[in-house]
Amino acid sequence: MEGIKTIIIFFICGALVGFGLWISIEWLVHRAMTKEKDSLVGIGVANYKQFITEFEKVRDEMEYIGNGNGFGGKAYSYKTGRKHYYYASIIYFNHIGMLMRTPWDFFMVERYTKKYADYILRKPRLREKLVEKQRKEEFRLKRYEW
Repeated sequence: MEGIKTIIIFFICGALVGFGLWISIEWLVHRAMTKEKDSLVGIGVANYKQFITEFEKVRDEMEYIGNGNGFGGKAYSYKTGRKHYYYASIIYFNHIGMLMRTPWDFFMVERYTKKYADYILRKPRLREKLVEKQRKEEFRLKRYEW
C-alpha cells in the first residue's frame, strides 16, 4: 500500500512540475514576442485584472484573426497595424504592449480569452443573449437613477 501512495504522490508532483514548466515557457515566449513587436509605442507590465479591464473597454472593437485563435481590432492600417491585438502570445491595446507580470497571470489571460472566444464569439445566440441581458440591466439602472 505504501508503494502505491508513493507512486501516486510522485505522479502528482511530476504533473505539477510539468505544468509549471510549461506555463513558464509560454510566459517567457509571450514576454519575448511582445518586446520584439515593432509597431508598439511603449510596453507596460500588468496583471490579470488589468488585462480584463482593458479587454472589456475594447471588446466591441475586436474581431477574430488568425483562424479564430486570436483577436484584433477591426480597424487596420498598413502603417501601424491593428490598434488592439491579442494573438500568438502578443498582447497590446492602443499600440501599447502589455506584458503579464507572472506566468499565472498569463495562464489566466489565455484561459479567459479561450472561454470568451468559445462562448461569445463562436456562438452568436449566446452573444445575443448577453447583449439583451446587458440592455435589460442598463434599462433597470436608468429607471431608478432619478
